[in-house]
Amino acid sequence: MTKASSSAQIGRIAAMAVFSLVAAVVFGDDGRWYDSAQRVSWGFTVLNGEATISTPGFWDSNARDNCTGDIVVPSRIGPDGPNGAKTYPVRDIAPGLFRNCTKVTSVKLPDSVRRIAPNAFYFDRNSIITNIVIGEGCLDICENAFLRCEKLVRLNIPNTVTNISENAIQLCKVLPRIDIPGSVKVVGDSAFSACYALEAVTFGDGIEIIDADAFLNCSSLLAANLPASVRTIGDRAFYGCDALASATLREGLETIGNYAFNQCSSLASVSIPSSVTYVGERAFQYCPDSIFDKETVPGVCLLSGWTVGVDNPFGAIDLFGVNGVADGLFKDCRDVTSVVLPPGIETLGGSMFSGCRALESVSLPAVLKSIESYAFQSCQKIQAVNIPSGVTNIGQLAFGYCEKLAAVSLPDVLAAMGDNAFDGCTNLTSLTIPA
Repeated sequence: MTKASSSAQIGRIAAMAVFSLVAAVVFGDDGRWYDSAQRVSWGFTVLNGEATISTPGFWDSNARDNCTGDIVVPSRIGPDGPNGAKTYPVRDIAPGLFRNCTKVTSVKLPDSVRRIAPNAFYFDRNSIITNIVIGEGCLDICENAFLRCEKLVRLNIPNTVTNISENAIQLCKVLPRIDIPGSVKVVGDSAFSACYALEAVTFGDGIEIIDADAFLNCSSLLAANLPASVRTIGDRAFYGCDALASATLREGLETIGNYAFNQCSSLASVSIPSSVTYVGERAFQYCPDSIFDKETVPGVCLLSGWTVGVDNPFGAIDLFGVNGVADGLFKDCRDVTSVVLPPGIETLGGSMFSGCRALESVSLPAVLKSIESYAFQSCQKIQAVNIPSGVTNIGQLAFGYCEKLAAVSLPDVLAAMGDNAFDGCTNLTSLTIPA
């Protein structure tokens, strides 16, 4: 085969591939239909026998300005309207379909629509929409779908919806309640943030993730009764929910993110399930002192510093059953008097008890191998520490300024000790050093 004939054959094959690809995508009668009853000019596109309504919308100022009052989106559309000779089911609405349609007061979407597109009802200004009905059959509420619908008071989420994307219902400032069905698996980032009037939310059994900032600054929210299906509460998920008086967390929950309930100043009580494996940084800071059982915080591992804030009055704490603790867990918790650490801990993290001025006793696990820097720095009341025989490392200033510490026996296997490990221990009279 010559080079020329080879090139020609490759060209024919490529052309056939392109033809096959095009043949698989069937285009229909794109166009516009004027709905005289509603005085709405609907633009639409057709792909594979299904229609997407594209106007009125942000990019068609005439159609947008003429769209007024209560609007019903048709379930079928064609060049001659929904009752014409050739019609198509409306499966999608284009991004920005009703964006800044400032004369629309309500919208009803048909059951045929599968997706609320990005920015579909996003308003930059002067929204007067009060009621939106989503048809049964919708699967996805995309990002910014209802952002800044500031007069919206009624919105339904059908039990066919599986995802509520980021910022989807953000800044709907007068929306009073919402029911999230169990079909929804993920409540996205900032999905309902700054819905200031939102008092009641029903969380359906089936929701798995409440993502970061999901209900941030929902300052009227009264309760968060989460189902057992929830595995993750994201960072700042309920941050600044000032009126939140009750948060029900059930077995099955694994992660409580950083700042998750920070500044929930009305929160009366929280019970952390034993299934939780991570509680993030400052997750409950600035909540009332009384929210936790002061005797125990069961089943929590990898707790981060400031988890409950420095002023919460924990006394004795038993972390039996926990399998890991992070740096700074009790840093500056001024009222902690004694701590029993779980038996499986091998490393005592940096600044773990730093600044715990009331701490008098700590029970360290037998398997402990390392005491990191500043672990007990400025624990002014601690008098004795039994360092387990397997400890090979003591970090810098690990016991610095423990003013009442009187006696320490270092283990035989100790291989490294940081600078000033016992600096400022003015009462230390006995220090046993291995041969």
